[in-house]
Formats: sequence, structure tokens, C-alpha cells
Amino acid sequence: MLVNARRLVAGALAVPVAFIALTAPVPAYAAPEDDLLLGADAFGSATRTYDWVLSKSVDATTKQVREPSTQASFDWTVTATPDGTTDSEWGVSGQTGITNDGAGEFVTTFQVTYGGTECWTPSTTITVLSGYTPVPFSCQVSQLPNYDETATVTIGTRSWDVPVVWSFSEENKSVTVVDDKAVVGSTPVVLGAAEWNAEGTPTSFIYSQDFNGPTDWAGSTEYTNTASIAETSDQAQVKVTVTTPMEPTAEPTATPTAGPTASPTEAPVTSPTAMPTSQVSDGAAELAYTGTEAGGLGLLAGVLLLSGVVVLVVSRRRLQEK
Repeated sequence: MLVNARRLVAGALAVPVAFIALTAPVPAYAAPEDDLLLGADAFGSATRTYDWVLSKSVDATTKQVREPSTQASFDWTVTATPDGTTDSEWGVSGQTGITNDGAGEFVTTFQVTYGGTECWTPSTTITVLSGYTPVPFSCQVSQLPNYDETATVTIGTRSWDVPVVWSFSEENKSVTVVDDKAVVGSTPVVLGAAEWNAEGTPTSFIYSQDFNGPTDWAGSTEYTNTASIAETSDQAQVKVTVTTPMEPTAEPTATPTAGPTASPTEAPVTSPTAMPTSQVSDGAAELAYTGTEAGGLGLLAGVLLLSGVVVLVVSRRRLQEK
């Protein structure tokens, strides 16, 4: 209502002051949610899988034994190395608590979003009661979220940002390393446990294993040795081979070698030596003998013969003298 101020003054004596009424300006309409207080909790959950790299090495991939049916020893090293993490199965859920102290009961819109996606709520409209009204919500998250992002609660024309507190279900932070030691179908042997660490420090296991060589000469036997992580599908395989040499050939039996045949010793041939000629005078028969030396025996025979002739000649001469 508009009031003319000059008429009010001129008629002041006629109109009692007690009857002057001024109408105050009407304030703008206030939405009922403006007086609401919001309390909300938002919880994020996810599965965090700790990743590993498993490796295996051996001192030599091929070894040769000296003979069939003997064993070769191999030295093995199995190493489990932390390799980051993988998060999955995300979800956000919570509950809002609406406190209405200033307005009466009213109906308004209600929405919760997270990561740009609308979350589930019992209804897109709610009846806000006087006092306290709880409203649950849940959000599906299909990809890796920004863990610092907030959820947004909108009631009517008002919005609130709600921090999300994340928790993780951990898998494979501690793992067990096993090895079949090349025995197919057997229960793997436990090498030990490995603990994941952010520094990426590996855990190694060292052992020796003997493998049978072939049963024949010039043979080859292959073994596949597999290590694995019991909790995951991680495996590491190495193949080794045991061989045998060619069969040694028998050495031929040595035949005695005859020494050089001794040639019969020949008596040295001596040039003929003319022996002195003896003559018998006085009509006696003259005996002349010339010896030829043919070896030691021939010479000896010649000497004896000559001696006999000399004796004979001397004896005849003495007889003649008588």
C-alpha cells in the first residue's frame, strides 16, 4: 500500500497517530531447502591387486655327463619382483542426513552424482520431514576414478560436495612361490613367501636340482622346470638338457713289433797272404805251400798243416844225414 506523506502531515490533527499503518515490503520467497542442514557420508571401495613379475634362470641350459645313467646338477634361481598395482571393482555409497528445523514438511528433488554419473537413490523426489530425514545412495563406477573427487548431493536448488573416503580390499600383497622341479604331475614344492613393497625390491630363491642323464650313449634328455606363484597365474619356465657323449671306441690291441733281424756274423775276409815257400834240397821233394786265410779257422788249419810239413821235412833231413 502506498501512502501520501503530505496528506498524512496535514491531517495529523484529525487522524490519531495510533491508526497510521505502514505496510512493510514483502520479502522475496525463500525456498524451504535454504534452511536445511545436510550431513552426508560417502564411502568408496575398490579391490587393489598387487602385481608381480616372476622369472627363473639356471647356470647352464645343457650339461653333458660322462656316461649313461648318471646325473647332472643344475643351479636354479627363482625371483619374484613387485610390479605395481591394479585397482578394480570400484563403488561409492553412502547416506545423507537432512535436518529440517526451519520449514515444515515439503517435497523437493533429490540427486547424487559422482564422476559425472548419476547415482542410485530411492527416488528423484523426496519428502523432507520436519526434523531429520535420512536418504541412502550408491554409485556404480566403471573405470579408474580420481580418488580425490567428491560426490555431489543436490536437494532442490541447493548442492553440497561430499568427500569420498576410499578403502581397498588387498589381494596378493603376500604371495607363495612354488616350483615343480621338473616333476610333472607332482605337488609343487614351496620355495617361500614374497612380500610386495613399493620400492620394487625382489625376493629370490636359490636351489640345486639333479636330473638323470640318458641311458644310452649319444643320448639327450630334456626337462622343463616350472616355477609359479600359488595365488596368481604367473609362471616362469626354463628347459634344460642332459646329454651323453659318443660311445668310446675300443683301442686296437698292440702287436709286438719284431726287432731288426740280426744278420749272421761273417768272418772278416782277409786278403790272401802269401806264405813263405819252403824248399827241400838235395833231391828231396820240394814242398811249397801258400796259405790263404779265410777266417780264423782257415788260418789255424793252415798254420797246423805248415807245422806238420816242416816237422816232416826236418825228420827226413836228419835221416839222410845218418
